[in-house]
Amino acid sequence: MSEAPDLVLVGASVRSMAESAVRAGFRPRCYDMFGDADLRNLLRSVGGKWSEFVDWSQVFSGHLTKRTPLIVSGGLESSVPRDSDSLFQICCPDSAAVAEISNPAVFFPLLKNAGIEFPVWQRETPPDKSERWLVKTRQTSGGLGVSTWNHSFNNHSPFRYFQHYVPGVPASATFASDGCRSQLLGTSLVLSGCPEIGGTAFQFCGNVAPVGFSKEVQQNIMRAGEEIVRKWKIRGVFGVDFVLTDYGVCILECNPRITASHDLHELSGNGINHIALQAQLYQDPPLMPVVRNQSNGRPPQVRLILWATEDIVVDQRLSEYLLHFPACRDRSVQAGFADIPAVGAEVKAGTPFCSVYISLADAQREQLESLLGPLPFEWDAGQLLQEIQARYQLVCSGF
Repeated sequence: MSEAPDLVLVGASVRSMAESAVRAGFRPRCYDMFGDADLRNLLRSVGGKWSEFVDWSQVFSGHLTKRTPLIVSGGLESSVPRDSDSLFQICCPDSAAVAEISNPAVFFPLLKNAGIEFPVWQRETPPDKSERWLVKTRQTSGGLGVSTWNHSFNNHSPFRYFQHYVPGVPASATFASDGCRSQLLGTSLVLSGCPEIGGTAFQFCGNVAPVGFSKEVQQNIMRAGEEIVRKWKIRGVFGVDFVLTDYGVCILECNPRITASHDLHELSGNGINHIALQAQLYQDPPLMPVVRNQSNGRPPQVRLILWATEDIVVDQRLSEYLLHFPACRDRSVQAGFADIPAVGAEVKAGTPFCSVYISLADAQREQLESLLGPLPFEWDAGQLLQEIQARYQLVCSGF
């Protein structure tokens, strides 16, 4: 039997990508900032390897075969040194394209010229204090560079800007591109700043996917994807965040990397493996997928990122409890945990503790609260689940 091909994954947290890579037949070598217990268990089972990400020289010093695929996430794609092309098949856009895509002075005029809605924005301090404005930082991820303007902050940085707050339903679209054309892979609801699970401000708190929007909404989203590819010729899987408002779709930003909802689309959507697809789209010639629909008939899945509300050190009993209820097994999703901190890990208040997955179809408040009951934090995830179900029904009704 031939040995599984190597693939390198680099990001803040790469657990979900590593699971996808294993499902696609790869042996992943992972560099991230957490080294979660379930990630390490997975890698041991397939002969993979984990190292804490320190810098790129550490990644490039690994002894791998020439042109090994390297996939980057978590906002690190803008920092990949391109002199490593001879060692790896770097599967992400170059830093110049990433910088322009994150620059509102370049990205929003592209949308304007195409007649696509986007938020009002400006670099100068807003004069109208009666309206809600956000302060955003370029090239960040997970909502960590976004906050509500408190009227006392004056901008003096070229990497920050003010954006008018857009009320509505936050969502995200995932695309594939061969550098010439784009293909919509799926859409999801986005959860952020959920106090019920410890989230604050605009911290990323999870996704619901796959979620089908109306034909008109999908057409508007696809226009944005087409314009992005036409302008920057990017390859691979990328995401476009938007808000569904009373007047239609408002595009917020583009994230030129594999999206956080990728595993939900893979396991409950059309079955396309996004890690394998990313590698294929950086081959010559790139191989575009055939997408007939967003769903394989399975109900949408919910991934919640649970945020620590106080400092703790993970002990053996807590880690074993979390590992006893794994969320992903083979090619299915069940109610359970992922991104599980290792024994001895120090989890600070205001940082992610772990993820919990549950099906939206049979998700019951009691079931979720029972699962989370033994954990050392006071969350109200059951209440959040009810709100998610209501939001999903609103979208399905044609909002």
